[in-house]
Amino acid sequence: MEPKAIVFEPGSAVYFIIYGGSWFSGTIIGCVDSDRFLVQYRRNSVESTVVSLHQLRPLPPPESHREFKSGDKVEVFHDHRWRDGHVTADLVNGRFVVSFRDSEEMMLPKEQLRDRISELPDTVLLHILNFMDTKDAVKTSVLFNRWKNFCKALSLGYSVP
Repeated sequence: MEPKAIVFEPGSAVYFIIYGGSWFSGTIIGCVDSDRFLVQYRRNSVESTVVSLHQLRPLPPPESHREFKSGDKVEVFHDHRWRDGHVTADLVNGRFVVSFRDSEEMMLPKEQLRDRISELPDTVLLHILNFMDTKDAVKTSVLFNRWKNFCKALSLGYSVP
């Protein structure tokens, strides 16, 4: 299973990091050179900036059935950007209290949260599982439906170069 190369072309929807660690959603407008891209995004108004390849990531697949609980590390989409935080309370009605590094807390709906591990490609998750004892890796792979086939790959001795 070869990892698929990521290609950023004009019109591609992306996340990019600027302003001290915030991930913004944007659209590739053009290529400046081999590893720099012009990206349009919305902050307070529509803006554009040039970012390097290492500042870009593709949009992850949408989460659908993830359950969150107190203590989970999450990314929160708020104010046109993603921020790192952790769940401090489950308000049971589909809303959660999330705390951030700057001690700010917010009540947010589930739709604005995602776990950080779900956005990793299968090849990266499988690579991580290969560092574990087979027994523990199999136990771990039953956590999410997406991971069920990882057991087969582990038993075949698959590894990522």
